[in-house]
Amino acid sequence: MKRLSTSDARIAYSDDGEGPAVLLLHGSFSPDWLAPAGRRLAGDGYRVLRPHRAGYGQSEDLTDDGASVAAHAEHAVQVMLDAGPPERASSGSGGRSASSRPSRAC
Repeated sequence: MKRLSTSDARIAYSDDGEGPAVLLLHGSFSPDWLAPAGRRLAGDGYRVLRPHRAGYGQSEDLTDDGASVAAHAEHAVQVMLDAGPPERASSGSGGRSASSRPSRAC
């Protein structure tokens, strides 16, 4: 797991495979909900970025707002800035996180 510090969280994310990057975001509860899809995509020639949402898995929420949808979207942007922009993104929470920061999208 790679680590990324933001003003309100410490975000852990996996970076697996090589090729065009894909960002997988879990909505809540299980940070490894999208791990099987990530392994399949990595095996199919994609680079898979899979952050743990603040307060879940290996990520830490440092404020009371770090796990909000807006914060989750901003953390995803920070992961993309750290690791490089993905060609595709998928969210287990129906895309709410990705759509809350369209101006920051790649």
